[in-house]
Amino acid sequence: MFLEFVRVAHELRPRFILFENVAGLITAKTPDGRAGGVLELVQESFEGIGYACSFRLLNAADFGAPQRRVRLFMLASCDEALPEFPRETHSRDGGDLFSQLLPWMSLGAFIASQPQPDPADVVRPKGKREAALMELEPGTGLRAGGIVEANRPGGHWGYRQDCFLADPELPSRTIRAATTPDWIRVRGGRLRRLTWRECAGLQGFPKEWDFQGGIASRFRQIGNAVQGHIGQALGRALRQAAAYRTLTTPISEQWPVAFRRRVRYTTMEHKVNGHHRAAARRAREA
Repeated sequence: MFLEFVRVAHELRPRFILFENVAGLITAKTPDGRAGGVLELVQESFEGIGYACSFRLLNAADFGAPQRRVRLFMLASCDEALPEFPRETHSRDGGDLFSQLLPWMSLGAFIASQPQPDPADVVRPKGKREAALMELEPGTGLRAGGIVEANRPGGHWGYRQDCFLADPELPSRTIRAATTPDWIRVRGGRLRRLTWRECAGLQGFPKEWDFQGGIASRFRQIGNAVQGHIGQALGRALRQAAAYRTLTTPISEQWPVAFRRRVRYTTMEHKVNGHHRAAARRAREA
């Protein structure tokens, strides 16, 4: 779909372009298996229509959102200086006297600021799942099994996305486009899922925002949106850049060092474990 984005940009010739995607795009592989090749194609496509590009990974929590949501952003310009990315206003523990960064907004503080949820929106665990979830410490979840790999003899496992107990002392995990957001422990020790309205708030939607469709559609709309706090920060940065027009021929910035490091690691990891995953995939399809 990004080629359609490029086509529209080529036709409209905007002063600036803002592009957002998941962090995994940094290491996404081309059909021949080259990690990082897809992002190179994105950049080359925009450069091909005359736009210089700069990329960053930004975490919504670093801009005051009560959600840890890391996304890849691109800013591009065609005949003036590249806009600067906004500076973080928050950090996990806050800044020192010189940086003046504020501490992250926690999920617990966010929930405390919200009205009581509509009982019709509340989902509680039942039976064996409730018993298993009650044993969890905040910030952990029920494990999902994974295949054994060369550098993971115990298996490549993670937490089940539908069985994670949120840590109220931190911003929420990334809000997904699914009807199974994280569980939270509320007054009296009972468990319930985050409601779709709470997820909308974590995404930065105003309380009066009107969503259409069924519950699954609402979760999908919410989870697929760009988080509002970081959207505002980028909007302010673009507005500031648009206030001053200095004609020049911009040059694309080099990728951040962390991007190159991710690509190298993904390339190495695929060499070590790629055949294990391919064999497991073939076994599932057999």
